[in-house]
Amino acid sequence: MPESFSPPAFVEDLNEAGRAAWSTAVLGWFRTAETRLPAGHRFFNLVDLPAPDAASAVIPWNAFPRKFTLRWPQDVERRWRTAEEIVTLDMNGRAAAYYVPAGGDRWASANLPFRDQDEYCEWRAYRDPQSGRLQRVVFTCENPEYWSFLAASDPERLVELYRTLVDPAVTRDDLFFQTAVFRPEFTQSGTVMENQRGRYNPYNRWNTTDGVVHLTHPANSLQAEVHLAADATLVRVDEAGEVLVDDARLICCAAYGSPNRSSDPTIGGKINELVRNGLAVTIGDPVGLYIGDIDLQPIEPPDGVDAADCWSVVRGRKDDRMILRAEFAPPEGAGFDLEDVLVGGEPLRFGSQLAELITIVIHGRGVERAGAAPQAGCDSKCCRIPATPALLTLADLDAQCPAIGPTAAAGPEAPRVLASLTGVPEGPLALGQVPDRASRV
Repeated sequence: MPESFSPPAFVEDLNEAGRAAWSTAVLGWFRTAETRLPAGHRFFNLVDLPAPDAASAVIPWNAFPRKFTLRWPQDVERRWRTAEEIVTLDMNGRAAAYYVPAGGDRWASANLPFRDQDEYCEWRAYRDPQSGRLQRVVFTCENPEYWSFLAASDPERLVELYRTLVDPAVTRDDLFFQTAVFRPEFTQSGTVMENQRGRYNPYNRWNTTDGVVHLTHPANSLQAEVHLAADATLVRVDEAGEVLVDDARLICCAAYGSPNRSSDPTIGGKINELVRNGLAVTIGDPVGLYIGDIDLQPIEPPDGVDAADCWSVVRGRKDDRMILRAEFAPPEGAGFDLEDVLVGGEPLRFGSQLAELITIVIHGRGVERAGAAPQAGCDSKCCRIPATPALLTLADLDAQCPAIGPTAAAGPEAPRVLASLTGVPEGPLALGQVPDRASRV
């Protein structure tokens, strides 16, 4: 068992001091998560409580955003295309919490771009600039906290990696805020708006409009995932005293994530099951969310090429199911492009088609723990969204859910355009910031 937490997938980007500082940051997330739980809780970390005999539990889910499948269950083309848009507001109207002064006491949204892909896997489809045909697809599940940490500790290494992974034309100025941009920072004395000028910009062009390095969706936070795992260790009971065991009912009751994702209900449900079976649980070292594998069976390249020859792991460990970055492209020298490949009998035109075949995983660990696990009632409930009744939203227990009319399914689209905001909505977490349960919705 580790005396410290390792970088994701054991990558070797950091020097010794950097690795020690990363471990300290990750340990802080675990300790903070544990303080939110009642006495006798079933969450631990492998630095404070080494557990060499802990059993492993790989928790998998699908990489394609479930919310789009729920929104357009019959319109496959639309959900494939929509999932690949670069947006400043996601389907739920959520923005990245960065702001610029707008005069007086008002703040305007910085309108930073991101991918509306919220299952801890994001991808970019690269196309031929003349024909528009699909050339390759790059997938990443690298967490933004690690890259922000790398930027602060070794900016030269950051630039080097960007140049290697995306484009040799990347400059240092491209990756850091050059003007006054503010974001909320939470301190003991309250929330302050802290200037980000000179700091790493996780929404820089090479990670959004012109490339992909790490996760960008505001919900795709590793730190928040640690807190989700901790929150899911509480056994939940409904008003009748019945222990909840269904993934969907658990997440609506406990509010530890979004009920419209595949990831949050699956992770929370599996962790809760392990606790109900008498285990204390944690996330294994190295802490991360990873690409586990891709189902190559439905993929048919032409010319007798094997689909496995098109899939390459760029960062991480394939055999350990700890892939951080992978690429799907024709092998070198092939006489075809990706649109000549069939996926389930359909020409491959979107990275979304491959995302539907990718499994994302978190590596859990569990040890037997005597005694009964703490129980709690429900903190919230789910209501259907009138405009899109296949989708759910979290609500207070005493709130009245809106009525669902017969024409609700054809309701208006959620806005996905630039907008000015007068408040401070949920956003990506700074290193060391404590997430609220709702920040994962």
